[in-house]
Amino acid sequence: MRYTVGMFDTQSLSSIVIPPIFLWAIFFIMLVFYLIITIIFLYHWNRYGGKNKVIMLGSTLYLLVSVLLIGTATIALIRIS
Repeated sequence: MRYTVGMFDTQSLSSIVIPPIFLWAIFFIMLVFYLIITIIFLYHWNRYGGKNKVIMLGSTLYLLVSVLLIGTATIALIRIS
């Protein structure tokens, strides 16, 4: 079936193939960047925020949402591979 979405023909878009190894490489590069940023954030929050309840709640939510997003991305990559 052929559908046109704006200027793009969906049949021609379906022929684009991205190798899974490339997707995994991008995922791991972004994961390393994320870990560096997370270490900086957690250090800053612990060093300057102390035991402030808002800081504790924010860092907990940050980590929980991060785990969910990274887990979802990992599952998606496993299914694609």
